[in-house]
Amino acid sequence: MDARWGSIMNYKGLIFDFFGVICTEIAPFWLAERFSPEEARKIKAEIVGDADRGVISQAEMFIKLASLSGGTAERIEAEWLSLAHINRELADNIVKLKGVVRLGLLTNAPSPLVRHLLNVNGLSELFDLIVVSSEVKCAKPDRRIYEIVLGGLALAPADALMIDDNPENIKGANEVGMAGVVFASNEQLDHELA
Repeated sequence: MDARWGSIMNYKGLIFDFFGVICTEIAPFWLAERFSPEEARKIKAEIVGDADRGVISQAEMFIKLASLSGGTAERIEAEWLSLAHINRELADNIVKLKGVVRLGLLTNAPSPLVRHLLNVNGLSELFDLIVVSSEVKCAKPDRRIYEIVLGGLALAPADALMIDDNPENIKGANEVGMAGVVFASNEQLDHELA
């Protein structure tokens, strides 16, 4: 365990977001390169959001994105995978926490994408529980998804700390009684948890 993370001893569980925390964001950057800010927000909320909530499959999401961007679904999937870079420093710190606190991953994502990235990067075994929004048909900041992860880890809300790069997702965690840290960088997280 990183000695700088003294405040985690106040919690029985840490719950991490994936995209924007353990892995780089993908959809916002890919969309920003191809669409106006307004179009990108709309596509992220509607098409990517539907895939995150399991309303459409990942394959359907890539087909829809291909029809809007003029590419192919296969090419877009390859581009998305190429944008994924793991935060190895944070992953190494999470390894040190195994057995010290319960570790959860709570992510808004199409299941095949996130499961593939977790597996090929050897990250699946880091967590006691992985909750993927598309698999449970609801996404952060819906209170139900926090209740699912808390139940799966057998944690009371006050015993869990959520680490997410999206302030709205931290607000959702706060609304169910969890503490939260808005992640901006490894250095900032070290400071917050000191």
